[in-house]
Amino acid sequence: MSSSPSTFSFTPASSGRQHVPNSPHPESERKHREDYNNENNKRESSKITVEELFNYGRVKREAPLWHKILFTLYMPFGILVLITRLFLFLLLCVSILSLPRSVGDYINVPLMKVVCGLAVRHNNKNRNKPLVNEPHIVACNHIADFDTFAMWAVLPKFHTLTAAHLKSIPFIGKVYARLNAIFVTPTPEGRAEVKAKVTEVIKTDSAPIVIFPEGGLTSGKRGTMMYHRFVFSLDTTIVPCAIAMKDPWPVHHDYLGSTWTRNFLWFLIVPFHLFELTLLPPQKRNIGESAEEFAERVQKMTCDYLSIEATLHSYSDKKALGKDLASGKKKTL
Repeated sequence: MSSSPSTFSFTPASSGRQHVPNSPHPESERKHREDYNNENNKRESSKITVEELFNYGRVKREAPLWHKILFTLYMPFGILVLITRLFLFLLLCVSILSLPRSVGDYINVPLMKVVCGLAVRHNNKNRNKPLVNEPHIVACNHIADFDTFAMWAVLPKFHTLTAAHLKSIPFIGKVYARLNAIFVTPTPEGRAEVKAKVTEVIKTDSAPIVIFPEGGLTSGKRGTMMYHRFVFSLDTTIVPCAIAMKDPWPVHHDYLGSTWTRNFLWFLIVPFHLFELTLLPPQKRNIGESAEEFAERVQKMTCDYLSIEATLHSYSDKKALGKDLASGKKKTL
């Protein structure tokens, strides 16, 4: 199975609600359930294991030797690039925290691209026009700690669900808060708080909420983890977003067991990163469709575009795999 498409067809997603035929007729409902069960059985028989969804180690094993040699020769310059970008990153943080968004974005978005070495291709032709003329959520596959930065080049203002541990990182936590982050604590109380916050934002703010329903990163090469049902149960329009990343360097931007800080430093060392973001047609929950079915439908739609597989492996499976690798119960691929 291909890792990611070599070329993308950038057709603008419809700004209105996509019409999906619905019918309360029992025969139609029975057929819908049969189709869902058949598709679910196919996915459960997938040959892709949870181990195949992630990177292992910073250096790419499959990279040609001459790529590794050239990158080793580049590293002294890479350290200089890192130092320069860290200084610019501090300036970016100060700018984000001090300037109003209406003015700051004209400065901060270009500066952010320089700091992170980002080139972003996308199909949102009018960045300042709402994707959908009603409250909506943008549901993305998650392949890098910095997918949100790339999304900033596509949408002028949005909320995003962010891991709570980022809140404690100096500067970073305040920057994410300034950029309308909703911090998620993986506890029953934390999830209840987030659900209340998301519901409030949907009711009171026209800016979309960007989410990564897998709950964690994958390599983006073989498939996605299962999309969690939470936001798909809110009866809100979902705009699927397919994220791919052109990554010619012999190092991984993330691997299982790495940390945000390590990934950030390597992200700045590498000369540039090419993200390709495609907003797919907006989706509404069908009559008789459960939140789980809706989540899986959006997941499969995204994966079909990226030519990867929509698996049922969960973020809990990823955490269990990480523990097994750390304890020596399992070996890396």
